[in-house]
Amino acid sequence: MDVLSCGLIAMHRARRLCIPRILFQTATVFLVALLAGCAAREQLPAPPGVSAPTTSLSDRLIVPGERVGPVRLAGKVDEVVALFGRGTARGLGLWDWSVLHTWDAMGVWVVSDTGTGNVLWISIDTSGSDPWREHATSEGVRLGTHERDVISAMGTPERTFTEGGAKSLYYDRRGIRFTLPDRGPSAGQVGALRIVWPSVPRDDMLIVPGKRISSTEVQTPIAQVLATLDGGYHREEASGTSRIYYWAHLGLSVEEREGRVFSIRAIRDRPGDAAGLRYATVEGLGDGSTGDEIKRVYGDPGEIRRCGGWRCWVYRSRGISFALDDDLRTRSVDVLTGSAASQSDAPVPAWEAARWQPARWEQMRRAAKQALERGEPAEGERLCVVALQYVGASTLRSLDEYASLLGRLKRPEAEGARARAEKLREVRSNPGGGYLGFAPPGELRAYANLLRELGQVADAETMMALAAAEDHANRAHYLRSQMQYSGRDWRGTC
Repeated sequence: MDVLSCGLIAMHRARRLCIPRILFQTATVFLVALLAGCAAREQLPAPPGVSAPTTSLSDRLIVPGERVGPVRLAGKVDEVVALFGRGTARGLGLWDWSVLHTWDAMGVWVVSDTGTGNVLWISIDTSGSDPWREHATSEGVRLGTHERDVISAMGTPERTFTEGGAKSLYYDRRGIRFTLPDRGPSAGQVGALRIVWPSVPRDDMLIVPGKRISSTEVQTPIAQVLATLDGGYHREEASGTSRIYYWAHLGLSVEEREGRVFSIRAIRDRPGDAAGLRYATVEGLGDGSTGDEIKRVYGDPGEIRRCGGWRCWVYRSRGISFALDDDLRTRSVDVLTGSAASQSDAPVPAWEAARWQPARWEQMRRAAKQALERGEPAEGERLCVVALQYVGASTLRSLDEYASLLGRLKRPEAEGARARAEKLREVRSNPGGGYLGFAPPGELRAYANLLRELGQVADAETMMALAAAEDHANRAHYLRSQMQYSGRDWRGTC
């Protein structure tokens, strides 16, 4: 079910977090007249830069895939605040990069993207005052409608789930879902409905290696992709040069570099994302394909590496990569730009390179040592610089993640963690350095402790390994400077 159940899956990371399941809220009685448009109320001004919605508060039309009255999927969460005043941020939403906002007395929940404020999901439910009772779809379906009448008006649902004392009817292609309690005086009647972005195929759903996934092509200007795929996306900064966009309802993610699509990924962040949509090559390779099926088409992969909790089979010369789980079932497919580039050091998508990998750090250091043993100090130094930069970039990215996670969990330490991450970025970007005021390895260990508290033991151990690597890198920087000062050859020392 999509009622904020436990086991939220982070994008491209396979982390699991848990928040309480919510089905129906008990609301206090007020603002009925507001919804009917018959009485005035105090309203907080819209946040700066937010225009008031053009839809009247008295509009009682529910449009699947678009809106409930004035509350629009195509809007920002600040627009909902402008309508109803400040709600309550309940913490993580359906995805760990989203947040749930509630207006309990109104029986309204909104899930939004933490970075953009994009509205991803709108829910209304029955409350003591039934403020949404008169809102209905063009077919007449509303809160309180019996299940048989929902099906008569909307047709057979694409999916049906029964869990936790309620049944949910999914019409994701139309952009609406209904939840009905299975006991009590309202049994079998709509107790809550959700407006979601429609999961509708864009173009042919075909994966063409080195070129495109469905209508999205590599090297396309990102503005064109955003216009084609529309709203409902999550956006995050993957590095200083790239951004990741994810459309949960389409099961599609793209990486932008320098304003253009660098790579495209077909993936489900949560199992319920983009239900019914499956992207595949002409040979049928896609979500769920086995390793043997991939090898029958492409042979052995040119590269195999860990990417998040999965293993990536990379066919760089073909412009395609598959992420497989421990059962060697495909979990995501990437289309890569520059398919002719087969070099092992060719650029890789940010989602493959982003996760700190202790084995990669050790491999880099070992390669630098071997270069020195061969009498190649210049090559050893090149490898050392890459290794030390890898640790530094991973530390910065991890401290950003730590601050963001604290913020999503509404922890009071979030502000300080964000300030320290920014301070580290400022000092490390300054050629002359500067006073930091804290120890990054200690901050990484605090992040590891939080991950362990949340039950993410494997991620916690990985973060402890990064803390150790950061300690080692700091000692290496000191040793290198001392060697240089004393006139010794410091090249390849890391």
